[in-house]
Amino acid sequence: MDASNVRFLPVTGFLLASTAVVTLPVLLHYISGSDIALDWTSVLRGSSVWTPFTTFFYGGGGMPLLFDAFNLYRTSTALEQNYRQDTAAYAWSLTVVAALILVTCVTNNTDSKALNQVPVFKFPILFRAFLTALVYMWARENPTAKVNIFGLISIPTRLYPFVLIALDLIQRGPAGALLSIMGIVTGHFWWFTTAYLPLHAPIHLRCRNPLSVPQWYRAMFQRRLSSPRTVSGGAGVTAHGPRERFRNANDAVRHRWGSGQRLGAD
Repeated sequence: MDASNVRFLPVTGFLLASTAVVTLPVLLHYISGSDIALDWTSVLRGSSVWTPFTTFFYGGGGMPLLFDAFNLYRTSTALEQNYRQDTAAYAWSLTVVAALILVTCVTNNTDSKALNQVPVFKFPILFRAFLTALVYMWARENPTAKVNIFGLISIPTRLYPFVLIALDLIQRGPAGALLSIMGIVTGHFWWFTTAYLPLHAPIHLRCRNPLSVPQWYRAMFQRRLSSPRTVSGGAGVTAHGPRERFRNANDAVRHRWGSGQRLGAD
């Protein structure tokens, strides 16, 4: 791979670095897993206030960690390339998705006498839900691409998120499958509100993107502009040059959905 064709992707780099910083100390027994697991009761009491962040970046261990880390890298790389170096827009999309996942977990991760009367699943680690949401967003953006599963079979991208659900059901049981379903639901909500409503809904239902990047959020990022170019994202990933963008983020989504892009070999 030609190093001159590689551009640093700040959001993807942040995701990978955060995963390493949170996961490795637990695996090396420097800290306990409970120190990074989400518990809304503790958060609301003012302790463990960092866990709404760390819950998204503990990837477990062994081969599943390696597979998920690579999947995170290539999926985030492909997504970030489609934002034409608009770091704020991509970071905002992940912020909203993570917030939605957290909201769905408020009930399940809060101890109360009322909730203890009925069986509920608790989700102290949300890495898998977050990863599946990213995969779903990528699949929606690249409906004509195909994904190679373990080097054995190639499937359309529209089926890939549901394959992950099946794998999680086999490997992690019903709770693991629910995490992936949670990710798909939140990823679909993002696609529906930012792509379908502004661009693909019937004319009388179309509206501006309600989740466009706020100015205060964008102000935290230094906008980087450069000419389009092709970037090689590494093994199994080819991220093409930026697409034509809407100038007004309130009028539509920050990027167009649907142009094909390869993730994995045919």
